[in-house]
Amino acid sequence: MDIQISAMRKASCLLIFAILFLVNACATTTSEEAASDEILSENMQGTAPEVDEVPVTEAPVIVEEEKEGIDFILEARYGHYKVVEYNLYQGADIDQQDELGNTALIAVAATDNKDVLELLVERGADVHIATNDGTTALMNAAASGHLDNVKYLIDAGAQINRTNHDGESALVYAIKFGHKDIVDYLLKNGADANIYDQDEITANNRFTPLMIAAEYGFTTPDDATIVRRLLAHGADPKVHRNNGDTALSIAEKNRNEAIVDELEKHGARDETPYAGLTAEDALLKAIKMDDVAKVRELLDTAADSNYRETLTGVTPLLMASYYGNPGVVNMLVEKGADIDDVPWGLTEQRINASSVPVNDRELMRIASRGDTALITAIRRGHTRSALLLLDHGADVLQPNRKAETPGYFAARKGNAAVMRSLLDKGLDPNRGHFEQVQDYFSDKIIHEEDTRPLLIEAADLGHVETVRALLGAGADPDLQDALGRTALFLAVSQGFADTVKVLLEMGADPDLKEATGKTPLMMAAKNGFRRIVTLLLEHEADINAIEDIENSFGEVSSQMTALGYAVRGGHTAIVGMLLEHGADPSLRNHDGETAFDIARKNGYSDILAMLSEPSS
Repeated sequence: MDIQISAMRKASCLLIFAILFLVNACATTTSEEAASDEILSENMQGTAPEVDEVPVTEAPVIVEEEKEGIDFILEARYGHYKVVEYNLYQGADIDQQDELGNTALIAVAATDNKDVLELLVERGADVHIATNDGTTALMNAAASGHLDNVKYLIDAGAQINRTNHDGESALVYAIKFGHKDIVDYLLKNGADANIYDQDEITANNRFTPLMIAAEYGFTTPDDATIVRRLLAHGADPKVHRNNGDTALSIAEKNRNEAIVDELEKHGARDETPYAGLTAEDALLKAIKMDDVAKVRELLDTAADSNYRETLTGVTPLLMASYYGNPGVVNMLVEKGADIDDVPWGLTEQRINASSVPVNDRELMRIASRGDTALITAIRRGHTRSALLLLDHGADVLQPNRKAETPGYFAARKGNAAVMRSLLDKGLDPNRGHFEQVQDYFSDKIIHEEDTRPLLIEAADLGHVETVRALLGAGADPDLQDALGRTALFLAVSQGFADTVKVLLEMGADPDLKEATGKTPLMMAAKNGFRRIVTLLLEHEADINAIEDIENSFGEVSSQMTALGYAVRGGHTAIVGMLLEHGADPSLRNHDGETAFDIARKNGYSDILAMLSEPSS
């Protein structure tokens, strides 16, 4: 116990010694400094003499002068009012700078320590002094969002339009950080909304306040607020950088529609991308850039709506359909664009060898295939553009050079809205998806009998709403393709239960076999689709149908049943369902095997327990 007390006493002594050492190092004073402290104390009580009456002392230097300067700046930065005041009484250089050029005033301007800010200004701090990169106290206050500091510094004579070495003013700082109240105050007090006029913009990294607002507008709750206020104070939306950027182009790149709308209301136009282009080439570029105003302007002047680009074969309407802007599509059609034009283009080999950017080559391939504007809109999934083209009378049967029709792509894409419109405008729901068209390259004729009905195309991909639209328009649910497969058979094979349900409800025959003799029930049992098996049994599918049709090569079919396929796949639950509905386990396949034989061969003990061994 005595040992523990002794150790504690030693530790306490060491701690006290350390504290005394630190106090002595930080607060050593001479008798003259003590007198100065007394004066400071009196001043804090309101009775101290003026600063110039404080006796000059010869206190020993405890730290380096540079370190003292940094400490003074930090004391101001962190709002130590009494310490800052004391250091000023001690003769501290009020405008001393650290290695980055910061002064106490610049540092405190970025904080809410307004009392220290006022103290420094009242004691003569230079409001114009700047850091090494040209940042002033006013810029710091604006960037940090301290409106009271901004007001005080401006009242103290701070230059409102002064810029740093990057050309940024206090206004730019306020815009960058989304301080709308400071932006308002600066503009109302003379901040230049066009701090760089066009002649002064000599480098690509220079921005006007309006460009900054377009770039950083998304940081504020109302994207267009700052832009709106700048425009109200005379900001010029037409100024551009050397690389062609304008406030409008910057907002468009950022997809900030609110700012784009506000700028366009004030006449903003980005003409740089169209410099040196003909009206028609400018039209194509405007469509690609989704510059609706420019498209309208060009069409209202001299641009030809049926212009065809020489290298690619692309027309304005084809490009508009590709990019999916229904407003532009509508303008072009109203200006006389050929709605059913079948474009032409380069071969695949020449496309790959061309200097056209890779991202633009797909449009060249579309022209090469001869896709119409309608086909292009459907393929690209631009439903509104496709419907608009149909409303303007686009031919529902016009194929491309591969004989593919709009209906084919609507079926393949599962676009029920477009399919309904095609049907309303005369498309036969039972026709094949190809037309008899001379092949562009080989003079090959593709005949109707070589094609699949639209219903089969849609069902094969499980597009249930498109299937419903076709059936509702009178499509025959039992049409077969060249391999004898119906829409139901294909939907079953792919496991599209919802599509199967619609087809069965609309009258599809559950027992139609494809070319090798398989029924939909066989395919469902084979693939283990329990829900589809249930649907087929509910619609009285032939449970004991046999795969017994010879195929086109003269080979005999397997003579399998749905039960045999379910057993072979090890689908125990489906085997049970089929047996409950009367499946005959004694039927043999082409190899003479019953369901029991197949289960035993594959080692399915659970299924064997459900079956009886057949008598010899």
